[in-house]
Amino acid sequence: MAIHYYERELGLTEEYFWERPERNEIRASLWKEQREKYGFDARETWELYYTIAAFIYPRLKMFQAKSFSYPTGLTSEEWSEMVGKMVYAFGRILKEDTEGHWGEVEEGLNLFCEYFFDLCD
Repeated sequence: MAIHYYERELGLTEEYFWERPERNEIRASLWKEQREKYGFDARETWELYYTIAAFIYPRLKMFQAKSFSYPTGLTSEEWSEMVGKMVYAFGRILKEDTEGHWGEVEEGLNLFCEYFFDLCD
């Protein structure tokens, strides 16, 4: 996983992800084989929540910036605030900085679950 715009904006570097040079050639060849077969390797399952957050966070950020629709029954401002809470939650997970922020992280994750099918334009 390469670092892109939104990850850099969050302050993440390559060391947070899985594509670093491997010192163990035996494991490196196994991981290479897994990537060729599955499109990812076992390292991405070690802390699967992190892998999922790394996928979701930049897409939510773009959705937040580009979205022009919102669910029925909400105002544009309410929806923007909710999406912001989702972004905040996934960002905290990626920064591994949930301590003292767990209530907000939990709120953002709950909103993500509740409005999952509304994340469309």
